[in-house]
Amino acid sequence: MDCSRGVDLMPKKAEGKRQKSGPVAPQCLLSSSNPKEFGKKAASAIRKVLTLDYIAATEMVRTGQMSLYFYTQPQVYAEIRNFNRPVLPLGTGNRWLHIAIDLNAIGTKWRVHHISIGLLQGEAAGQKRMLLRAEWMMHTDVDASGHGQPHWHVLAPENNELKKDFEAVVESSADFTTFLSSGMDEAQANAGPGLTAAFDHFHYAMAADWHSAKPLGPGNLLQDETAAIGWIQGCVGYIVHQLQHVDGKAGKPAAA
Repeated sequence: MDCSRGVDLMPKKAEGKRQKSGPVAPQCLLSSSNPKEFGKKAASAIRKVLTLDYIAATEMVRTGQMSLYFYTQPQVYAEIRNFNRPVLPLGTGNRWLHIAIDLNAIGTKWRVHHISIGLLQGEAAGQKRMLLRAEWMMHTDVDASGHGQPHWHVLAPENNELKKDFEAVVESSADFTTFLSSGMDEAQANAGPGLTAAFDHFHYAMAADWHSAKPLGPGNLLQDETAAIGWIQGCVGYIVHQLQHVDGKAGKPAAA
């Protein structure tokens, strides 16, 4: 996920084919050559919107890359993509946020490469399931993938009562089973009804400009680190707001 596209993020297609362009000037460069300073700024912004006493960033360093993950005390972890990563509490309801920022090195500078904000649910000491994920991805080419940037992913349910009921419905409808299998390979399609993993990859655009007279498409550009931190803070705040709305509709008391 990457912050270095040009302005025209969705080039016009010619005869049904996407026109490709070469690399463009890097965007979303950090103001400091020390990415830990950016991590401190992001942690401060997240702490304010979550109203926690303490949030800090931990780093995972690879050649030319660094990932920032955010934690509080006491530390709580969730298994995400086969790794234990820190998560932040979201009031009541055993809800958690996993926030990750990937950075790339360009010479002596660093740039934001990918932002991911995942909403999970589960016991503090137990397994947690990711429900939603907000992401911002930008490519090094104007050759856009066509996905909305930023975007939401709505993730398929795991083994629970809802899925059991859902499978019963699927089993009663051959047409619906066919629909669920669309986009899967043959092995996935034959794995059984109720397999909806293919739809985990559907990108729900957050800020597409289809309503504009001259739209550029669903892709948007993060200009700098201030914009990146502002988006993270705003997105986390919106998740909190919507959870309060959902709880209110369900008649649950507001989170402390």
